[in-house]
Amino acid sequence: EIRRVLDSYPLGEVTGIQEFRAGSRQAPKVRVSSTEGEYLLKRRVARPELVERAIFNHGFQLHLEGCGVPVARLVGTRRENRSMLLEDDRVYELFEWIDGRRLVKVAPEVRNAGRILGRLHAAGASFDPPKTSDLAGFHAAKSVTLAFERLEGSILAADGSLDAEAVSGRVADLRGRLDLARDQVEAAGWATLPRQAIHGDWHPGNLLFTPSSPSIRQPGVVRAIVDFDASRVEPRIVDLANGLLHFAMRSQRDRSPAEWPPSLSPDRIRA
Repeated sequence: EIRRVLDSYPLGEVTGIQEFRAGSRQAPKVRVSSTEGEYLLKRRVARPELVERAIFNHGFQLHLEGCGVPVARLVGTRRENRSMLLEDDRVYELFEWIDGRRLVKVAPEVRNAGRILGRLHAAGASFDPPKTSDLAGFHAAKSVTLAFERLEGSILAADGSLDAEAVSGRVADLRGRLDLARDQVEAAGWATLPRQAIHGDWHPGNLLFTPSSPSIRQPGVVRAIVDFDASRVEPRIVDLANGLLHFAMRSQRDRSPAEWPPSLSPDRIRA
């Protein structure tokens, strides 16, 4: 399948194909080496609305590239220079491979990520898609409401030794917090906020930094923004709120999330 798809791109001779385990398992990826360079091939899950959404994602990414925002360049097909390949109800995308590293959680690098987000939003304000993305928004998401309706039963089905009354109380408490947050956001004027194309999944894992070995005198800068699968039309504050959480979270790779401190880093929030 991979070789058949790669034949549709101007890659010269393919010299290596290696599975690349990153991001969603529903979008498998491979790193491709060829006489023309290094690339990332990605296959998206087949769903009826997928092609329309991919057209929006690609149009936005190509617009950002034209505005000078650092993104991973899409490679066009050999015959028609299309940014995606449609085959057997699947969508394939080929990107130029970007060498980069993950964020080091220090204020200078977070500040640079904030500047890049500002550039993305400034450029995105002039993006006029032929059709607004129908990707559901985060605020008051119906999928979350449905999940809460199933949550208690799912927990007890997974572990029947739990106290059903305690589980019910905890789920009700979380649902109450969710409802309160939703009401507060709406009272703050959510419906009046201007909407435009945004990234939709703004967190450190979707940024590649350089140099490979940063120092105090030379902190890293964003080399490329990746993964526009969730790009959509929403208020800009969606990206900002997502970033404030993920860039300031005190996560630790070698520890379980249950052991992470619940507080956020004030320095990184300000950055």
